[in-house]
Amino acid sequence: GARTFDALFEALGDICDMFHPDECWNFLKAAGYASD
Repeated sequence: GARTFDALFEALGDICDMFHPDECWNFLKAAGYASD
C-alpha cells in the first residue's frame, strides 16, 4: 500500500492509466475528490 503522498499520487496515476481520462475524471468527481 501507498504510505507516502508521492506513492499515493503515483498509484492514482497508475489507476487512471487503465481508463480513458474522461472516465477517470468522472470517477474522481463522483467520489468527491474533484469539482467541475
